[in-house]
Formats: sequence, structure tokens, C-alpha cells
Amino acid sequence: IGTVRGMEGERQRARQTASLLEVAQVCASTLELRPLLRAVARQVAQALAAERCTINLFQGDRLVPVMAQFGDGHVDHDLWGRFKALAEAGVQQMRADSEAARTRRPVVIDDASRSGLVTREWVEAFGLRSVLVVPLISGDRVIGTPSLDETRAPRVWTPGDQDLAMTMG
Repeated sequence: IGTVRGMEGERQRARQTASLLEVAQVCASTLELRPLLRAVARQVAQALAAERCTINLFQGDRLVPVMAQFGDGHVDHDLWGRFKALAEAGVQQMRADSEAARTRRPVVIDDASRSGLVTREWVEAFGLRSVLVVPLISGDRVIGTPSLDETRAPRVWTPGDQDLAMTMG
């Protein structure tokens, strides 16, 4: 059994390394922010086998949604419209974003409907079940938060998931 676990751990580390290399390649491929964020969000969602990845950036003390991508690459314009409308209306976003920025650590939400870190409006609008939020750090500043979420079923975000998401952030 120890050998099987060891082999699975090696395979997981190899997948994580490959994912990190792919994100690095995306970052090196363009200087244009929008295509870069689109590619990174999709790659992060795929690397962590998450349904989608949303990237929010700070503008002053306000967090603004700039990109959301499904791991499988499909597009949902209606969902993005709802996302932007809630943010523009000033409906408080997930408190998890603020917590990740403040602590510079991952915020894990295994059950969004029972968490005080996610507002009811966001759970209902997007069908959130489980969320992982990490700080997006540039130099010594937190400039935003990527968040990975699941709507299909609750998910337990493993320490390996959290480490990989932090590394990508």
C-alpha cells in the first residue's frame, strides 16, 4: 500500500509541476492583460480540476471582477453578466476575498451555503457549493484574488490543492 501511495504522490507532483509550467508559459506568451488572465484562469481551473476560476483585482479598496473561465472552456455570457451586475450594484462580494487578502493565505469553504464568508446573494446567484480563494500577489502587494469554485457538488479542497493555488497566485 505504501508503494501505491508513493506512486500516486509522485504522479500528483508531476501533474502539479506540469500545470505550473503551463501557467508560466501562458504568462510569458503575452503582455496583454485580458488574454493573459483568460488563459491563466482557465489553466488554474484545469490544473485544480475546478469547475471555474474567477479573478478579481483591487481598484483602491474595491474588488472588481475581471475574468471568469470554466475549466472545460465553455462560455456563459449570462453568468458573467450577473456577476458584473452584482459587483457593480455594490452587493458585497464574498468576505473570503478580503480574508485571503488580509491573511495572504488560502481561504477554504467546503460548504458555501453554511459559511459566513460567502454572502447569500452570491451563493444563490451562482449556485456555489465549495470555494477556494487565494491572494494574488505581485511583489509585496496583494493585487487581487483568484477564486475556484464548484457548483456541481461539495468539494474538499486538499492541502495540495491549496498549495498549488497559492503557488499559481
